[in-house]
Amino acid sequence: MFCLAGLAMSSKWLKLAVLLVTILGLSLIENRGGLLSVGIIIGLMLLVKILNKLNAKQILSVMGVTVLLSVLLHEQVYTILDYFFLLEHPSRGLGTGVTTRLPVWMDTWQEIQRVPWTGVGFWVSPYPYGDHLQPGRAVHNIFLRLWVENGTGLLVVVMTILIATAIQIERKKLHWHRMAFWSIIAYYVFIPRHLTLNPLSIMLYWTIIQALCLPVIKKIDK
Repeated sequence: MFCLAGLAMSSKWLKLAVLLVTILGLSLIENRGGLLSVGIIIGLMLLVKILNKLNAKQILSVMGVTVLLSVLLHEQVYTILDYFFLLEHPSRGLGTGVTTRLPVWMDTWQEIQRVPWTGVGFWVSPYPYGDHLQPGRAVHNIFLRLWVENGTGLLVVVMTILIATAIQIERKKLHWHRMAFWSIIAYYVFIPRHLTLNPLSIMLYWTIIQALCLPVIKKIDK
């Protein structure tokens, strides 16, 4: 979110400063997911900016050069990515199923099929799906966790509120809220959070309330 806010600033120097602080901060706290997200965001923003200035032939030329460089320098690129994102790490690398998330998601889906309507209960043993003491059982996805713990009913209610929020954000052109809303939702897909109060969920609730309650600002023609 800090990165996206920086990219939205008009001053190039302030934008650069925010991006540098973001990358430095994420590096110091060793947040691989954050670094990956920021890298993707910056890459997409630069790509869109470049493509907007090119015609069809130039775009094809850039794609061709990119493919050629990728083939020639793939080992060097992979080495750099492995250094930051531990791609070959036995417990955190590519071979672990998105850092062990996929196996847990599959087990969770089996449990959802067993008790789809009521769920297994929130924080109930032997299914502590958000227990930090048993990270191998934590469901790193808020939607699957809601479903497996609280059942289909609560999941439908939450999804309805989120969809309504997304619609209102676009209808009312709430640019900051769009940034905050989608950043948090994307993050929730990969972490074992619940709807309990924490700094991130409070920000999400604030965004939802504002999006649903703020009046539509209409332009008055002179």
